[in-house]
Amino acid sequence: MGKNNDWVKQKVAKLIQLADKVAKAAETAILFKQECVDIKSKVEKLSDLLRQAFISELYERPALFISFDTKKVLNNALSLLLKKLIFIIPVSVSSFIKTSSKLENSIGNFSWLLRISSLHDDNQYLGGLPPIAANSDNQYLIWEQIAILRTGSPKDRSDAAALLLSIVHKDCYRILIIHDGGVVPILKLMKEGNTQEGKQTAASFIALFVSDIAADKHVVSFICEQISILLIGSPKDRSDAAASLVSLAHESDRYGEMIIEEGGVGPLLKLMKEEGNYQGRENAARAIRILKPINSAIILNTNATIGTQEDLSLGTNILTPVHFIRDKRINKNNVFGKLYESNQISELL
Repeated sequence: MGKNNDWVKQKVAKLIQLADKVAKAAETAILFKQECVDIKSKVEKLSDLLRQAFISELYERPALFISFDTKKVLNNALSLLLKKLIFIIPVSVSSFIKTSSKLENSIGNFSWLLRISSLHDDNQYLGGLPPIAANSDNQYLIWEQIAILRTGSPKDRSDAAALLLSIVHKDCYRILIIHDGGVVPILKLMKEGNTQEGKQTAASFIALFVSDIAADKHVVSFICEQISILLIGSPKDRSDAAASLVSLAHESDRYGEMIIEEGGVGPLLKLMKEEGNYQGRENAARAIRILKPINSAIILNTNATIGTQEDLSLGTNILTPVHFIRDKRINKNNVFGKLYESNQISELL
């Protein structure tokens, strides 16, 4: 699921080698034979999961934590077996029971990791956190929900966004969501969600990330992608892109500024005048109206007969675009000057 997956695979490869050593040591048992058979059986199950993990695209963050924990479990199991087999150090049955329980937990951890790393749109996620999550204070819950947001079914993605929204107000959780890959799938849900409720949940979520530098990078990238679609996409794609910009601009003035700074005004104005794309024109008009530095007079003078009277009527005494823009005293230091210099509103003059 990301650029660090090769590093994760290296960790998993070493775990496979370690598991093979533990299984081989358990085979040579003379005393505690039944306990060693149990350990060998569980190590083999774990080894099968590790081999599956090695050929899978894993969600890196939980994969690293689970790999580290599994390494400790396997090392402890090997140490227990070597104490008995080589150094002839007395050990108790309880030590084997404890080791067996930890191996069972490792099996559960990797089973969970494989599940969340291989979600698909047509697979409903049944839920259930891994054993390692018992002492994690929602860390694994957040990773699970981010994984669902990335590749889960439409309903699951909407539910995951709602769950994360309910806890994101806590600073440590918000930071975790941002830095562990939650922003991009939430932006995608805002655009592609199959229900209005899911889209609105995602938009409300993104509004909570305003002014966070790490989140801003993802939002700017998303805005640039939507602007590119406005320029070269199909009519439906352009309409959807405009709707996404509406959602962002509506949630935060800061996001509206980003849309202006990245050159979104010109493509939106062009879409407003596009024949035969009613929904696209309506979405573009709404986006422009929300962008506060752009007065609605500009919209009313693009000759776009779109939307309802409620959407577009602002009164009868409206300045023309030329008078309006000149009245704002265009210069290089204000938003109108920047828009004019970047050819975003020059066609209106």
